[in-house]
Amino acid sequence: MAEINSKMTIKKLMFSTGVIVIALLLLTNAVLSYSSRMLSDLESKQESLYSATTVFKDVRYHVVQIQQYLTDASAVGELDEDQALAEEHKNAAVSALDSLAQLVPELANQVNDAKSEVVQLYNVGLLMARTYIEQGHDAGNQVMKQADTGFDARADDLGDTMESLAKALEPELMSASSLKLEWQNKLFMAFLFSGVVTLLIFVAAGYFIYRQLNHLLGGEPSYALWVTRQIAKGHFNIPIKNLSHDSQSVLGSMQHMAKSLADSMQGITVASGAISESSTKMADISHHIGEAAVEQHQSSQEVQQATANLSHASQQVFDLAQTVNNSTKEVKDKASSAIKTIQDNIQEMGHAANLVKGAEAEVKALGDASRQIQAFTSSINEITEQTNLLALNAAIEAARAGESGRGFAVVADEVRKLAQRVGEATSNINQIVNNLNNLVVSNSKAMESIIHTTDTSHEKAQLVNDIFHLILQGIDNNVHHSQSIIEVISEQGKRLELLQETQSDLMHAMSLNTEEIQMTERLSHELSEITQNLRHTLNQFQLQA
Repeated sequence: MAEINSKMTIKKLMFSTGVIVIALLLLTNAVLSYSSRMLSDLESKQESLYSATTVFKDVRYHVVQIQQYLTDASAVGELDEDQALAEEHKNAAVSALDSLAQLVPELANQVNDAKSEVVQLYNVGLLMARTYIEQGHDAGNQVMKQADTGFDARADDLGDTMESLAKALEPELMSASSLKLEWQNKLFMAFLFSGVVTLLIFVAAGYFIYRQLNHLLGGEPSYALWVTRQIAKGHFNIPIKNLSHDSQSVLGSMQHMAKSLADSMQGITVASGAISESSTKMADISHHIGEAAVEQHQSSQEVQQATANLSHASQQVFDLAQTVNNSTKEVKDKASSAIKTIQDNIQEMGHAANLVKGAEAEVKALGDASRQIQAFTSSINEITEQTNLLALNAAIEAARAGESGRGFAVVADEVRKLAQRVGEATSNINQIVNNLNNLVVSNSKAMESIIHTTDTSHEKAQLVNDIFHLILQGIDNNVHHSQSIIEVISEQGKRLELLQETQSDLMHAMSLNTEEIQMTERLSHELSEITQNLRHTLNQFQLQA
């Protein structure tokens, strides 16, 4: 490998050739680009000069038209129409000269002089025409023939200027054409030089590549290809001629490879026999292992089915425990509600007892008030009897007094009647008070009975409340035990699920193991067949000379 790297390989040679060609092409492209740009500039300049020549001809035409119209106006004696046409040609000539100055900037000074002379020619011609028309023929001729500033002098000056411009444009046009032809020749020579150099490079590269190929292959490419095909067919015993006598060449490597392959094929033949015998034994062992794996798989399926049944029963127990727990919680809620109702009833009974006791106190107060009223009525009754007795005495005394005591007798009689009415009212009040006392005694007895009944009901309700508290405590214990049962069953369910997953993984692993064992058995048979085919194939190779 070191010897090959030290030489000029085909890849390096082609890469160097490519680099040289690319550099040459880039240089040629740069020359062509510069030449094309120069030709383009020269063509643009030539077109500008051709356009300038056309514009120059237009200027001469407009100048002639200015002279013609102003001369005609002087001869005919009518200025308006000819003046307008002359002015139009004057403006056109000025515009054309501006274009000429832009096309040929180096002649801008001469163009400006010509433009000034065109304006002066128009102005002098207009003055000449007006002089002819207004002052006569002689005055007009004087303006036309006047030295330096006359119409003819202005026309001659303008003609000289135009002739000078024509002479200046002609060499510019010839110079542009000559430069264009010169650059076209240079471009052709550059193309020719580039083509010749590229051809020489490719010829030299082809020659060196041919030499290098012969050195690398060790002979002609067709011979090396024939040797390669013979070795590919298994003819390792053919004689190989290495013309380069280089062991690192392709044909030299082929000699070494053919000998190495022959030795390797003999080793492979021996090894394939051993592999065939080992694969047969492996197939038998795999068959026995596969049968045992199938039996183990069936047993695992039975265990998995039993585990599934246990999981189903556990789930049913869990559902039943959950139902009992929910029912217990519902009973607990109802018992709590009943306790609250009983406590409310106890509070209402206590409140009612307090109200009855308050009413009893008021009834007793009412009895005391009735007895006080009876005492008052007794006093009133005694006062009434005394008043009646006094009224009777007063009537007797009035009767004794005769006529003078008549008025007093009437008053005494009225007092007596009033005392009788008071006595009757007092008697009624005593009767009512007696009835009220009887009612107070009766109500007092009834209230005492109500208070006794209420106290008894309050004690019984308190006893019921205590019993319900005991029931609620028992329900709480049941709920706690039910929850513990649910937790235990849930934990058992999780463990059963984990066991099922483990069994499922085990079943999957056993299935894969069975498939792999079956595949191993099948591969062992296939390996045996392959080794037989390999030995048959190896027998086709020519290993000995």
